[in-house]
Amino acid sequence: MIIPQLEAWIPKRQVRDRKKNNLGIYAKWWLKNGTFFDILSYQQDVEEYEGVDLDWFWSDEPMPKDRYQATLARFRRVGRIWMTLTPLTEPWILDELVNNADGEYIDVITADIMDNCVEKGGYLSREAIDLMLKGYDDDEKEARAHGRFIFLQGLIYKSFDRDVHVVEPFDIPKDWTRKCIVDPHDRKPFAIGWQATSPTGDIYVYDEWPEYEFHKKKSCDLTIEDYANVIKIKEEKQFIARRLIDPNFGNAINVHTKTTIKQDLENYGLDFEDAINDIQSGHLKVKEYLKYDKLKPLSNTNKPKIYFFKTCRNHIHGMSHYLWDEFADKSRSPKQKPKDANKDFPDVVRYGLMDDSGYQIFNDDMLAYLKHYKGMST
Repeated sequence: MIIPQLEAWIPKRQVRDRKKNNLGIYAKWWLKNGTFFDILSYQQDVEEYEGVDLDWFWSDEPMPKDRYQATLARFRRVGRIWMTLTPLTEPWILDELVNNADGEYIDVITADIMDNCVEKGGYLSREAIDLMLKGYDDDEKEARAHGRFIFLQGLIYKSFDRDVHVVEPFDIPKDWTRKCIVDPHDRKPFAIGWQATSPTGDIYVYDEWPEYEFHKKKSCDLTIEDYANVIKIKEEKQFIARRLIDPNFGNAINVHTKTTIKQDLENYGLDFEDAINDIQSGHLKVKEYLKYDKLKPLSNTNKPKIYFFKTCRNHIHGMSHYLWDEFADKSRSPKQKPKDANKDFPDVVRYGLMDDSGYQIFNDDMLAYLKHYKGMST
């Protein structure tokens, strides 16, 4: 608890006043030199972070983004924000702060646990460090020992690795099975992905829409006709063997038109089938395709079975930010429900992998199509 530390650091003669909150904790402090400060918890409502102007703020451990934004709005006179943390959660910190460090407005200092070893002038013995890290798996050690952002806690697809699963784009062979998968919405844009299956059963996510950063877009005014045109322009002369759509919103009946999105797309010549929406089995399927032995070199016998073109940034963002919802009280059993944020493109991936129609099923149809359109471009 920080209160005993503050009482040890600040001489009593310098404290003008302090006030307890409804939990009986001294949360507001006024010093005789004119300084005042509040103590807040991440479990408190975001409204608690709004109020008077600030000159300085210190957050300990990863801070939820909404609390950060509320705090940032209080720096009307310019000030300083410190964050000290072990990077286990809150991936937005990497995306929006660490990756934008310029040494002027944002500065990042990464500390290794060995920096605090007695041999380097620190406080921990090498034995204590070894014992401390012994209980963690290899992934979590990266965060706790070396300060690397891995977001272990709450991440659904922990094995997703940009260095392994993200590849440079290439021309998809004409005879590979291709699928179009749509996760429609009423307010925000549709999430649309295209997957190709190789003769060996490997999946390549090779295209997507929208082409802007999906997670930053809160609304979209495109019509069904617009979406149909987007899909047709994207596909051009490709042979799309399967079209899958989220079975929930795709089959929701519009109270005005009395039709579903699936029916509306069909009116524009795009026939979609319901995707399998078994979340638990779908998660296991995606994990199976992402899996490889990290302790062995990558090879033809040790490799994932799904890859993402580097140009599919919304898929990549979604796969690396797809989190379980959590209770504020960590003593409660974990929820078995993903957070709504960043789930759209992982859902597209899941729908595609849960469809068992592989390369062989549609191979004959494709060859007949390609023979008819001999020489067409991909």
